[in-house]
Amino acid sequence: MRKAVPIGVAVALMSACVLATDAPPNPAVHGQVGNGRSPEDKTEHVGKPNEWIHVEHVAKSGNRITAKVRKGTSANLILIPGTWGSADFRTRLVEALNPDLTLVCVALAGQDDNWPPPGDPSIPQFSQDVLCLADKLGLENFFVGGNSLGGMISIDMLRLCPERILGAISIEGWTHWQASVRAFGGDTTSTLTAEQRNYIEQVRRKLLGRWEPALRDKYGAMWKKWNGWETLATTQVPVLEIWGDRRRARPSREKMLIPDRDNIRLEWIAGASHSLLIEAPEQLAELINRFVEANRKVAPPADQPTAMCLLDRHHAKTIPLKVVAFIEPRAPSRNDGQGR
Repeated sequence: MRKAVPIGVAVALMSACVLATDAPPNPAVHGQVGNGRSPEDKTEHVGKPNEWIHVEHVAKSGNRITAKVRKGTSANLILIPGTWGSADFRTRLVEALNPDLTLVCVALAGQDDNWPPPGDPSIPQFSQDVLCLADKLGLENFFVGGNSLGGMISIDMLRLCPERILGAISIEGWTHWQASVRAFGGDTTSTLTAEQRNYIEQVRRKLLGRWEPALRDKYGAMWKKWNGWETLATTQVPVLEIWGDRRRARPSREKMLIPDRDNIRLEWIAGASHSLLIEAPEQLAELINRFVEANRKVAPPADQPTAMCLLDRHHAKTIPLKVVAFIEPRAPSRNDGQGR
């Protein structure tokens, strides 16, 4: 893995992006150190829309949080994975989302290359970690969403900064663990094909092989210690709830523990269950795109790129964010998606 190098070069939505490398700068391309920038400003790369970069940050909790960021010219959308999430799972969804969106695809501590996990994981703590990353990225306002655990964290974040969140998207994110039993009898997999089941099992086997059993059990059970009812019952922020109907009669909001309020929209995907990122990513993207378009604020003029700045060269020593590398997006696979 390429060694991360801290940098202090401004990365704005409509201007430059940064590539961290171990090589010395080429003065003909990058300019000399000593021109008013921090000595950490060593490499600079003119970014293009839809180009991905990998960033990492240590939150106030001490948890390391990483993300793949694609700068855009429209609204900001933070995507949070499920408990045993993998970045590969989201490929088809990302490909189908509005290409103008600025996407921040998060890896929580314990997911993907973001190791180790916290010793005492919790939804409230992960909510704080994601908000800390949003602060460091300079996201003044944003949409936040995710599947399963990621959806629960998205709802939980409404407690922390409702004035900054334009909308929360919960994809099969339980309001309370009892909802999975009350609404669906615990069914999360009945509509999966054999190929989809095998794919999920392969990914989880790879992810879980490095876990110490006791911590793995603790991490996997944190969703049962959270209750989002009060937040959903009081928030004024627009919320989109997306669920698979398991090919059965659709349960009531009461059984699902989803308050019946005008700002909470409930959408169903027919013939699917909990792993919607695997079973119906294009339908998910269509619902998300419509929700974002209906609720986003007017974008700032092109000459005022205020939506996101990864690093401010004037605060290079006080913003400990690392831009690790540019990432080449790979072609989507029909097996990509994500379960809990």
